[in-house]
Amino acid sequence: MKKHISTVMMICCVAFSFVFGACSSDDNDSKDLTQLVLQASATKALVGETITFTVLADQLPIEGVTITEKTLGQIKDLTWTPTKSGTYQFTAKKEGYQNSKTLTIVVEEGIGKLNIEANRTFGKPNDVFEFKITSNGQPVQDVEIEVVGLERFTGNTWTAKEFGTFKFIAHKKGFASSDVLTIEIKNYSYFTYKDEIYLLDKSYFNFYRTVTEDFGIFDVWGLVMMSDDFENKIVFLAGFERKDPKELTFPEEGEVLFGGFAAAQFYANGMQLREISTLDSTMFITKVEPFKPLREDFYISDRVAINFDFVLENNTSIKGELDGPSELDFETVQTGTTSTNILSSLSDKEVLQLIKRKK
Repeated sequence: MKKHISTVMMICCVAFSFVFGACSSDDNDSKDLTQLVLQASATKALVGETITFTVLADQLPIEGVTITEKTLGQIKDLTWTPTKSGTYQFTAKKEGYQNSKTLTIVVEEGIGKLNIEANRTFGKPNDVFEFKITSNGQPVQDVEIEVVGLERFTGNTWTAKEFGTFKFIAHKKGFASSDVLTIEIKNYSYFTYKDEIYLLDKSYFNFYRTVTEDFGIFDVWGLVMMSDDFENKIVFLAGFERKDPKELTFPEEGEVLFGGFAAAQFYANGMQLREISTLDSTMFITKVEPFKPLREDFYISDRVAINFDFVLENNTSIKGELDGPSELDFETVQTGTTSTNILSSLSDKEVLQLIKRKK
């Protein structure tokens, strides 16, 4: 029995020695590695103040290092802008090197939090956006605006250069950084009224009538430019001169030289605008993809692009652009859906007068 116990104790001692020796060896290997040194531009900062990190190995700057914070995770691009107060602990790591010692940074509240606004949150490439930066309702100057993941700039304007979704954050030393402002750049269609923007999605043409005059034959179409939910729309009468007297003219590219400008109706957020447009208004159809038959007397086009400027009697305007799919038919449309039927109140004589005045 004693021999058995002695044997067991010897085995345990050998195992302990093996484990202890292995651990000791690993520890010695780790100590043989060069330890990274993590430095920061400041270890005390205010909310919104950008901090820059530097990592050294053998007193020389080193690249390819990962910097992590205990609660925030990995820090990108060796810079960090705190958005709230607190105590933060950072460590630098790189394979083949010993981790740096923990670097503690204390962040205190600043004067207040920044707020960033833009004149609009959508647009197209080459559109210019204007920003307004405030804190507690008061304007703040000399602010740095970050386009997340792309660039930083000072000033209050930014020009969109490409399609995409862009996120903006305002920074200034002594202030908490703003929340994220998102701007989307794509092919938007819209009209403006009293400095407000109303989105459009598609157009619809409904054949109205053919008008014959001594200077030509004109096919007149009811045109509705509208949003998908029908809340925003412009109802209009557009005429196109026939090139062949016996062949119906579909909507085509070019300036709409005459039309029911004075009969146009406007809707914004489901409410009709009590505005009257004048014959000084203009409309250009800049692109028409061929209308293809979908069923009898019903056609679709992948794209119709229209620019318009309705000059109102009060010397203001409703203007904008539409670039999207289009439908075309010869059926009577019920008022309340797309509202083309409301134009049927015009007599042939009134339509002819509109044509002559535009001629």
